Amino acid sequence: MLKPSFYRALFVFKDGEELDLKKLANRLGVSNATVKRYVRELVKLGYIVESKPGLYKLTGNGLLFKKSISNLLDKTVEEPLGYVFTDPYTGSPIPLRIRSLEQLYAIVKYGLIPENILQEHLTRGYLSKWVKEVLGDYVLAEAIKEGTSLSIKEFLELVEERIKIVRSIKEFRAL
Repeated sequence: MLKPSFYRALFVFKDGEELDLKKLANRLGVSNATVKRYVRELVKLGYIVESKPGLYKLTGNGLLFKKSISNLLDKTVEEPLGYVFTDPYTGSPIPLRIRSLEQLYAIVKYGLIPENILQEHLTRGYLSKWVKEVLGDYVLAEAIKEGTSLSIKEFLELVEERIKIVRSIKEFRAL
């Protein structure tokens, strides 16, 4: 996985804009060598493409990733849209309402949800659907959906990585 700071490059592109490495470096406030490394890695991921010699732009996947992260920035989920785990065998709700990715991470990390219930919600796609429809993170939702056999550890790693990226973008915007 890339360092969260690499994804900042996606947020300096305006809609449909093509940028050279010098403009990217200036907007990011990094050296030319650093921006080359960022671009090289983001090209490998398919988020940026060299559209013309020396000019780069976001791909469809890059735009989708940027939109997914943008949807998470300062996201406040209203009470009725918060995620409630229910025991799939009894239908009994767990008395917690999750309203952010950070809360979901903490609840899973500290074992406030029984692993068998969490695993069922992952396998059945309930969490993926909530992440997509309520939080608006299409890319993370797809990663969770594709990995219906995700372990709890793998799920936590995905969510933790996403939180780090969101924090990095918030820090960058605050500069």
